Amino acid sequence: MITLSQEQVGKFIDAEDETYITQIRQQIQTEQPELVRNESEHSLHQRLKGAYLDLIAMGFKEEKLIRSYLYLVAFNRDYHDSPEIKNMLNAGDNPEQQYRDYLRVVDNLMKRRH
Repeated sequence: MITLSQEQVGKFIDAEDETYITQIRQQIQTEQPELVRNESEHSLHQRLKGAYLDLIAMGFKEEKLIRSYLYLVAFNRDYHDSPEIKNMLNAGDNPEQQYRDYLRVVDNLMKRRH
């Protein structure tokens, strides 16, 4: 059996996080280049990683929700740090459920407009 130190485990987790964020960033840059063209790759990567780590710390587990949140962060530089979003995520005991509900409300509003 392999025994790893906390530091080694942390490095593995960080490497996985980096790989995931790189994959998401590349998808965004490929799918929506016009929406992120005015930002350096490094800056976009750092913003996505910061938001991702915050989501994980809040207990987010569902990959689909994490991905959608990161797309919103990519397209709006102020999204993750906006007081409205922070308040919405912290309004209840379950930030992931709060975000899921938020997406449902936004979807319903969009359907009403069309």
